[in-house]
Amino acid sequence: MLGILKGIFKTNSQQNIEVEMDEDNLLDFYKKKSLPDDKLKELVKTSSNLNYEYDPIDSDIYRCFIAYQYGISNNVNVSTKFQKIEDRISNICSAKGGKYYRTPAKSAKFAIIFNSKDINYNSIKGLIDEGYKVTTFENALKYFKLDHLWDMNSTKKY
Repeated sequence: MLGILKGIFKTNSQQNIEVEMDEDNLLDFYKKKSLPDDKLKELVKTSSNLNYEYDPIDSDIYRCFIAYQYGISNNVNVSTKFQKIEDRISNICSAKGGKYYRTPAKSAKFAIIFNSKDINYNSIKGLIDEGYKVTTFENALKYFKLDHLWDMNSTKKY
């Protein structure tokens, strides 16, 4: 289970309802509270943007790949920096007996989410369902001691 979804919503009678539930009970809530479709969409939208407590980074990080790299190739300077970081991560992983994969792989243990636009419930859940532990690009760079090579605020622009 990924976690608890939270939200506060107004019903048709303008009553506030605070919602906390796991994914399995989400549809049951809609049925019991009889929320109109627009409120259902609002809850789904809110739940898809909730914070997720990422997996603690452990030695499995040395078998990883970076997911959601959209937009990197649009900027030559960023693309060059990113490739250098990928090379450094690959070298670190190899030195620790692991492997950095350029794309998702069954042997990978960790998915590192690059693009902050894609750090949401659905993206994380999809990776977890595929068997990966999940962390952010920023967290991984700090762990690998490479955070000085990347402007951490720039990731949020892609």
